[in-house]
Amino acid sequence: MKLALLDDYQRLALGAADWERLRKRGIEIQVFHEAFASADEAAGKLAPFDIVCLMRERTPFPRALIERLPNLKFLVLTGLVACWAVVGWLFAPAQQKRLLQMAGPLGTIVLS
Repeated sequence: MKLALLDDYQRLALGAADWERLRKRGIEIQVFHEAFASADEAAGKLAPFDIVCLMRERTPFPRALIERLPNLKFLVLTGLVACWAVVGWLFAPAQQKRLLQMAGPLGTIVLS
């Protein structure tokens, strides 16, 4: 599995948690320090990832981007603005065909 940590512009994320526990389980971690220049760039770079962690609300994560991420199974959100934007998308009837989980300040949501 692959995990992307987005928007770690302060370069603190890897020192703020015990990421080794995930690595020991075979999860490959990649940190993106800068925001993507476009939705196309974000889709291209994030396509292989199963897990995306939005560290801040700097990277726009609209429905169109999520639809372009075929491997995405789990979103981790740290801010309420991003959280509410994604929650609205998750509950759209057309999206309930796809397994997607989200964890953030509102708790965990699992759709299947």
